[in-house]
Amino acid sequence: MVEIFKLYCDDIITQSFKMNVLEETFEGINLIGIKHGKHRGTSSDKLIIVAAHYDTVKESPGVEDNGSGVSAMLELLRVFSSRVNYSSNTVMFVAFDLEEEGCIGSFAFVKDFLLKEIENIKFFGAVVLDMIMIFNNEPQSQLFPDDIEKNNLPTIKIIERDGFKGNFLSVIKRPKLDDFLWEKLKKSWSQIADKKYKLYSFDAPFSSNVKDEVIAKNENFIRSDHATFWLYERILKSRSMPAIFVSDT
Repeated sequence: MVEIFKLYCDDIITQSFKMNVLEETFEGINLIGIKHGKHRGTSSDKLIIVAAHYDTVKESPGVEDNGSGVSAMLELLRVFSSRVNYSSNTVMFVAFDLEEEGCIGSFAFVKDFLLKEIENIKFFGAVVLDMIMIFNNEPQSQLFPDDIEKNNLPTIKIIERDGFKGNFLSVIKRPKLDDFLWEKLKKSWSQIADKKYKLYSFDAPFSSNVKDEVIAKNENFIRSDHATFWLYERILKSRSMPAIFVSDT
């Protein structure tokens, strides 16, 4: 991964961190690759992040969780570099550590790195890729947790009419807060992707000041590093932290 970052990124930063969580100390390393845009270093810059966690656990098939997300991020970096000589805005490609321990790596990234980066510029948003490899065109191959289903009945109905096939990627977002990120992705997807690869959005019932009890009842919407950006928007109040989560569910 480092070698690929060296090929295509203008800057590479290794962020080492240590964090205490519930009386246990965790140490990890985030890898940050930066592609400069023409507005880099000015107040006109709009930072975009593409991210995936690279850690896994013994019981997990690491190729799916999350070798698939990392591979997609690196391929996006390669394709972006080959097609765009110099973009308008800065793009960061970030590999998070310790997602499996409670999104510790992304928390350290936002807290100790990102907030300083966006003090004087706009944060356009983050696209988090996690578990995107599985495609199953068999009927009844797709199941949904209750919280995701009850908050997205129109989308569930569409998938039901197709036989509940697991032949799509889901994009989890918050209504209004992340809609523009979703619209950008959907537009690009419709122009480039093979029509057999579907993309559906799923709304999390969260506002920028969502209550703890609402989060507790809808935990399946926050099972990856996008949740860190949402959490910091809630903490900071005055800072918009858009993020969407792309997964095969």
